Amino acid sequence: MKSIALATIVATLASSMALGQTNAESEITQTFANLRGLDKVYFRLNGNEYFGKSTTPIAVDVFWSRPLASTAQDMKLEIVESRANLQSRRIVADGKYVWGVDPIKNTYQSSIYGSYATTTPTNYVQNGLQAINLMASGQSAWLSRLCLEVWAGDDSLFRPWIPASSNRSERTVEGVGDSFPDPLVSSRIYVSSDSTKYYVYWLTRSGVVTKSLTFQTEYNQDTNQWDLKKIYQTETTRIGSVDRTVDWTIDVYTGVLPSNGNFVFVPPANARPIASPRATGG
Repeated sequence: MKSIALATIVATLASSMALGQTNAESEITQTFANLRGLDKVYFRLNGNEYFGKSTTPIAVDVFWSRPLASTAQDMKLEIVESRANLQSRRIVADGKYVWGVDPIKNTYQSSIYGSYATTTPTNYVQNGLQAINLMASGQSAWLSRLCLEVWAGDDSLFRPWIPASSNRSERTVEGVGDSFPDPLVSSRIYVSSDSTKYYVYWLTRSGVVTKSLTFQTEYNQDTNQWDLKKIYQTETTRIGSVDRTVDWTIDVYTGVLPSNGNFVFVPPANARPIASPRATGG
């Protein structure tokens, strides 16, 4: 088992180096590759949007399921987003179709990524994830991006969520006792240990930090690898004379899925079908 894990690390890092990734980016890519090797993954985004004096809770659940030895059309994924504790978006990939549902407008759309033939379509997973990405909006778009980078293509690949060309700064917090405050949320202190490491990125505009992004990893003694555990993101903008801040955390769970991710779509009563953003697969 360990020799297989080592081979995976070497292959992933070699691929990352070939693409010109920094050491931190290569290490995040490896945590994505570790998720790619699992049959069940659950992401939970939870946070708030602050607009002036108002606070709106936001949440997104993402459920991934596919057998490790799969050769069939059984890639399933579900995204459920809510605002103010009311469902605002649901996207379901059931193995053949991706369905996007807008409960507020009572509309839905679909895109095929599988087929009813016995042969799995070319780029089956890629097409499904791209269709999901086109239907995702709001904070779901970040989870859709994460899924693309973990499961699409031949290998996992982390593409910087804050490009280096945008006046980005970064800091890796590692080792026993190292600490660093979040550049935008000063009350959030990242403290590393021999089993916890942080990759901190932030964006500065006109001398002011407007966005911070942190990946938290933990050392897995069973695999001798670092696993992704949390992602923190905070972004502030000004709309007219009012400040808007979106602050959330993504928790990563593996090996088990909550029961409310069932990968089944049934059109809501009187729901109106609308055109899909793009046809894929088939």
